[in-house]
Amino acid sequence: MANPKCVALQCEIKDIFDKDLKPAVFKQIKQTVQTLVDKTKGLSFDDKCKDGWVLKTTVLSIEVDNADKPTSIAAKILVEGIPLDGSAHGFKANGGSKAIRINAKKMEEEAKAIVNDVLNDLMTKQVLPRM
Repeated sequence: MANPKCVALQCEIKDIFDKDLKPAVFKQIKQTVQTLVDKTKGLSFDDKCKDGWVLKTTVLSIEVDNADKPTSIAAKILVEGIPLDGSAHGFKANGGSKAIRINAKKMEEEAKAIVNDVLNDLMTKQVLPRM
């Protein structure tokens, strides 16, 4: 069984409406996952983890309804739990959300907020209980 105390992270963004937002979204993913892992009894976040779990987090899409004047934003995220020692079974969890009445002048903050919301829900309800 994988060491339940050690958790590393891999991130990928497949589709995002504005490529310039990728660095901020990557940073938000790491911050959200690290905070939730470190808050969970018996787990700790470690990028150099070799015998615990890797959480491969893939942003499948972050989309807006109108590229010129967005009024809503939607995100879909997949998290795969991969044991590094090969003795435990891995798992997948996915989810998404949509926010309306967004501030078009603060798209970086809106993208980070929706990623944070989706990851919080996925991690607390599906991912952490399986680890």
